[in-house]
Amino acid sequence: MKTGLFGGSFNPVHYGHLIIAQTIQEEFKLDKILFMPAFINPFKQNKKSASSQDRLEMLKLALSNNPGFEVSDYEIQKESVSYTIDTLKYLNHQEQELFLLTGSDILPEFHLWKDYQEILKTAKLIVFYRDENPSHFLEKYSFFIPSSPVRTSISSTYIRNQILENKSIKYLLPDPVIDYIYKKNLYKS
Repeated sequence: MKTGLFGGSFNPVHYGHLIIAQTIQEEFKLDKILFMPAFINPFKQNKKSASSQDRLEMLKLALSNNPGFEVSDYEIQKESVSYTIDTLKYLNHQEQELFLLTGSDILPEFHLWKDYQEILKTAKLIVFYRDENPSHFLEKYSFFIPSSPVRTSISSTYIRNQILENKSIKYLLPDPVIDYIYKKNLYKS
C-alpha cells in the first residue's frame, strides 16, 4: 500500500491542505493520504494554537467525505513534541510504502530535523510549492515534485487573523470546520 504522510499543525485545516493532498494522491497514485496532526510541532511551539483535540476534530470533519483521506491521532496520543522520524518508524512497521508530503518552505531547514537522513531512507519525499520553487534543493535531497505545481495562498495564519479581525473565512475551509470553529469560539484571542 502506498501511503502519503501529511503531517502538520493543521491550525486549522483548510482547503489549501485538502487541494494539495488530493492533487498529490492522484498524481502519485497513493492509496491513501494519512493526515497526522502534531501534538507539539518542534518548529511552532510558540504559535497560538487550538488544542490538539480541537485540531483533530476539525480534521475529522474536513476529511469525512473522502475515502482516500484518513486522520491519525498517533502524535497527539504521545502528548509530546512530534518528530517526523519517530512517526515514520511507527508507520514503517505496517508494511506500506511511505511518502512524506511537505512544503518547499521547509527545505532550507530540513537538515535541522531530527535524523533527517534517516527520514530520506524511510520515506520518499514529495515536495509541493510554498514560498519558493524547490527544484534547486534536488542536488542536496532526493525528492519528487508534482508535475503540475499546486500553489495556494490560503494559510492557517491568514485564517486565524481573519477570525481575530471578525472577517469572513467562508470559502477558505470546509463549512463543518467553520461551524466547529465558531461553536467552540476558537482563535478569538
